[in-house]
Amino acid sequence: MTQPLPKRSLNPSLLGAGAALLATLALTIGTIGYFVVQVFRPSPLPQVPAQSNTQPNSQAGSSVGLAVPHFDWKTLPQGRNLVGTVKNQSYRSYAYVKVEFDLLDDQGQKVGDAMAIVSGLEPQKTGEFEAPVVFDRAVKAQIRAINGF
Repeated sequence: MTQPLPKRSLNPSLLGAGAALLATLALTIGTIGYFVVQVFRPSPLPQVPAQSNTQPNSQAGSSVGLAVPHFDWKTLPQGRNLVGTVKNQSYRSYAYVKVEFDLLDDQGQKVGDAMAIVSGLEPQKTGEFEAPVVFDRAVKAQIRAINGF
């Protein structure tokens, strides 16, 4: 004859200790995360007035019928972007249009590049773009190429 197993009950003090351990662990991970974010936060960008090229070279390396009539700098809390429009002056649809920029410092020396993609640009239409700028020394930009695919 088999004996029934005795009923087991949960010890309330163990439940309380487990909850306290989980709360401590969550607080510790949160505190570590906060300090990691504080240590690795990017330094503020220098306040140098950024300039766009007054006459974008929209024909450099371009696909036929694509042009960037205007672009400018936009400052955001997390960094700077080049913003503008690309115009499809052709009768061809482009799945993607890539606009590439050379980024220059205040002496006119190249310090990096930036790129923006516009998708689904129909004939005779205009699309907007934003190209992130991650080089702090960049204060000027000029279009290197516009390519459609």
